[in-house]
Amino acid sequence: MKLFLYIVALIFIIGALLLAILYRLQDDKD
Repeated sequence: MKLFLYIVALIFIIGALLLAILYRLQDDKD
């Protein structure tokens, strides 16, 4: 169960980073 929570946390962090990068790229283009 701990492993599952750890994987979910990693996915959440990676997803947040990707969203931040995409947002910055879009903001930079505009």
